[in-house]
Amino acid sequence: MDVSGLRMRLGEILIQAGLLTEEQLQIGLAKQQQKREPIGQILANLGFVTDEQIKHALEVQYGVKAFNLKSRILPEMIRLLPEAMIRQHKVLPVALNQITLAMVDPGNILALDDLRLRFKGVSIQPVLVSETEFEQILKSLPREATTEREEEAAAEPAQDEGAANRLAHEILEAALRRGATEVVLEPRAGEMSARFRIEGVLVTEPAIPSRLANALIARLRVLAELPPMAGHVSQTGIIQLPYESHRIKVMLRCMPARFGQMVTLRIFDLERFKNAAIDGLVLHPQVASMVKGILARPAGLVVFNAPLHSGKHTMLAACLREATRSGRSAIALENPLADEIEGVTLVTANEENVEARRSAIEAILLQSPDVMLIDQTADPEVARKVVRGALGGRLALLGFTTTQVFLDELFDLSGLKQRTIANAVAGVVTMRLVRRLCVSCRTPYRPDDATKAFFMPFNPSGVLHRAQGCPDCQDTGYKGQIGLFEVYPFAAKMRQMVAQGASKTEIDVLAKQLGYLPLADYAAWAVAQGHTSLEELASADILDADDL
Repeated sequence: MDVSGLRMRLGEILIQAGLLTEEQLQIGLAKQQQKREPIGQILANLGFVTDEQIKHALEVQYGVKAFNLKSRILPEMIRLLPEAMIRQHKVLPVALNQITLAMVDPGNILALDDLRLRFKGVSIQPVLVSETEFEQILKSLPREATTEREEEAAAEPAQDEGAANRLAHEILEAALRRGATEVVLEPRAGEMSARFRIEGVLVTEPAIPSRLANALIARLRVLAELPPMAGHVSQTGIIQLPYESHRIKVMLRCMPARFGQMVTLRIFDLERFKNAAIDGLVLHPQVASMVKGILARPAGLVVFNAPLHSGKHTMLAACLREATRSGRSAIALENPLADEIEGVTLVTANEENVEARRSAIEAILLQSPDVMLIDQTADPEVARKVVRGALGGRLALLGFTTTQVFLDELFDLSGLKQRTIANAVAGVVTMRLVRRLCVSCRTPYRPDDATKAFFMPFNPSGVLHRAQGCPDCQDTGYKGQIGLFEVYPFAAKMRQMVAQGASKTEIDVLAKQLGYLPLADYAAWAVAQGHTSLEELASADILDADDL
């Protein structure tokens, strides 16, 4: 299922129609961050537009007709759905020749999928109603009409398709509502465990009964448009869906395991991604400028080292956007965010099929793009092809999921001579991700003399901050995450030292002489500026106690 990236936003439609100003829209969006209500309802409540104007704008946005709910709705139509579903999806069946479905949000694909599963083989035609109309009609519905089907549904077996469908939607919606970046579903004896990764930390959720587990995974696989599993092999698919005013992309990976199948769901908020830029991801202005300088080069290999859950996908996509600002052509392999960048061609290949990926890389090279992106490889042949592509005059962005730093992974994997790699590389970016201190409750303090002396070069005041906890951050003391970076552009002297096999320690000494920040120094700067805490760095294994 897909959500068109070309659909105009409601605010844009109202502004173009002369019904709303840009200033009014920004007020409404700010209010939405607090109330999490549909933007149309907020703008109407603020008095900027009328319900009727919102309805006409939604007609344009979704390309569906509006429906007047003031006309009589037959009780037998209402009995088609349980009250819980009517309230959850904000829908009402209003005609029987085909199921004409009055919807507050006709773009709610989760609701449409749910209802198509319930009304198998019946055509569903959505029509538009306003939030206000829907709530008024809901209050007037006869109670017996909305509870009869609900009682029948409660008597259905828990493992039926409808229950699994609702559970799949509830899990995705709960994860999105809580800002999770990943959902991990693991089969256990008698149940399936569920965990959300929130700000880098896995949080345990209520377990799922085993009787629902298989049906749940089957439903998630349908949403990801995956074919039936052949031979019980691992598979990868993409779920695309709307959430509030955002578009969400979910990468689903499933594999066979004892007691069933294990599933991970990587969540990408495309609305936030669209606003992601190097200046916003790399907080240190000098380091951000270095990244842009590397990407401005006409050719060369840029290596990105980042362990799991370090924001590598987002950083690579932001770098790809920066590298193509001047109109250069670009092709990306398998990055789930690359196709959201205008002018970038996304190529897909079965990551389990080594030959398919090698063929895809060869095909990309034959197209002679100015920029190419491969965000992950563990194949020596692919690594060698990318290095040679960079030597051939392309800017090549290559990612490694690794805790190693500098060029260790590329040396180990490719088997190429250090001189060859030194001539190919334009720069190396090493990344980590840590939690950001909540600005509403972070607490300043003065550390002991040894710690103060260590951070003095980055903050002469010697004041650091620690986590406190407040309602704004769910009493964790942290809200959001920030990246920590080591960015080494390749100057002639560094290229020469790499070619001669210099150690990482020797490279770091040269880097400091050139004005670069090693990863530990960037981390210390982030602590000194109050972006994160010393305790968070300790848990991220960046600064050792011996460093202080």
